[in-house]
Amino acid sequence: MSLPGGTHLITAAYAGTDVPGVSGPLIQNVGAATSSTSVTSSVDPSTYGQQVVFQAKVAGACPGSVTGSVQFTADGTPLDNAQPVDASGNASVATATLDAGLHPVTAVFTSSSPDVQDSSGSLILFTFTPGQLVTAARTTTGVASSTNPSEFGAPVMFTAMTSVSPPGAGIPTGSVQFQDSGMNLDVAQGLGSSGQTSVVTSSLTVGVHPITATYTSDSANYTGSSGGVSQTVERARTTLTYNGDTTADYNDPALLSAQLTRTDDGAPIAGKTVTFAMGAESCSQVTDATGIAACSVVPSEAAGTYGLSASFAGDGNYVPSGTGAPFIVTQEETTIVYTGPTVIAQDNPVTLSGRLLEDGVTPIAGRMLTLTIGSGATAQSCTTTATDSGGKALCTIVDVTVGQGPQPVQAAFAGDAYYLPSADNSHQVTVFAFPSRGAFVLGDTTVATGPPLVTFWGAQWTKQNVVSNGGATPAFKGFAKDVSSNPPACGGSWSSSPGNSSSPVAL
Repeated sequence: MSLPGGTHLITAAYAGTDVPGVSGPLIQNVGAATSSTSVTSSVDPSTYGQQVVFQAKVAGACPGSVTGSVQFTADGTPLDNAQPVDASGNASVATATLDAGLHPVTAVFTSSSPDVQDSSGSLILFTFTPGQLVTAARTTTGVASSTNPSEFGAPVMFTAMTSVSPPGAGIPTGSVQFQDSGMNLDVAQGLGSSGQTSVVTSSLTVGVHPITATYTSDSANYTGSSGGVSQTVERARTTLTYNGDTTADYNDPALLSAQLTRTDDGAPIAGKTVTFAMGAESCSQVTDATGIAACSVVPSEAAGTYGLSASFAGDGNYVPSGTGAPFIVTQEETTIVYTGPTVIAQDNPVTLSGRLLEDGVTPIAGRMLTLTIGSGATAQSCTTTATDSGGKALCTIVDVTVGQGPQPVQAAFAGDAYYLPSADNSHQVTVFAFPSRGAFVLGDTTVATGPPLVTFWGAQWTKQNVVSNGGATPAFKGFAKDVSSNPPACGGSWSSSPGNSSSPVAL
């Protein structure tokens, strides 16, 4: 038989036919059986975040099962509540919260039977190192670009994604430093709650850029890691929009203008040369802060429609662009002024003249004018030679036949492919006729030196007119019978009948 632990009184009784009897008692002390507890780990060493199961095996010194519970501790801190021992003497607990490092793990068995003693045990790693070794969880870091390829000057967002590699688990914490070819892009960025972070840059030059993201953990539980992406930056597309003049008169300045912008976001591009061409003319200008370039040309073409172009040649950062529009050259305005004589002798030649001006100011050379005296069927005209550098031209009517008296005179320009027509109808001339015989005369000395008023005919002629060759008789009234030229000319000679003057021609 087996006695439970404790103090027992043992007696012997005789039950034979003789005199029965009972022996005196024997005191028997029975002590509780010893137990032993051993601890094992499901995985040792383990990785941070990996679940580990610690198992305790409790065995009694005597046959039979043990009863009770086991309290597991790590670093002296209980792991969950005390776990009951099953019929085989086993108890276990699972955890995934141990930080990286070496952790002493113990299991303390508390017996629920007085026949079995308590016991404890510790986890032994590699047969000689006490505790559970937890290594840092490995991480991987990847990098993604918001736009690849991107355009020069356009913002690009690089996003780093750091995750824990199995069998580790958890969300890593710390920061990520982005770099372009080893140069930092901004400061290190803290990881968010999802293990992601990002940086935005618009400063990448045209070309291929090795972008890296290096994760640095802020604890011993995670290893650092890095990843990268190859970012291609292409030249930025451009748009050139024409917004200048689309028409101008011949020989008048026209302002050509265009705006250079980015195609992706419409932002102006400053400091770039835009070249304009219209017909035979061209000019170039650099864009200002608003992306606008403007310069002037003076059309030298005949009136008509011509092609206008604006172009940006592109450079290392920007793609070329261009635009075009029809450009209409119109005829320039002209003004003509009659500049010929205002008193004209009938039946004699007369030289008429005029002056042609652009916009009423600038002389126009190389054009022919038409000058006309009179109106209707009796009008007389002549065509000038080409206007000179002062815009002047003249022509001669060899025999004036229009009627005597006031007559209209006109200077006209017919226009051409470059200039609009114009005419001056604001002037009149006086047409007169010399007498058929003789002429009224004046004293040459008096006309040269005398008072403003002159006397052509009258009893006082000799007093009002003095001639250089001695004078006329007092009876001379001013009409000479014979003159030295027809028509009479200043400085010519004349004669008259003796005594009184010859009679004037009747009207």
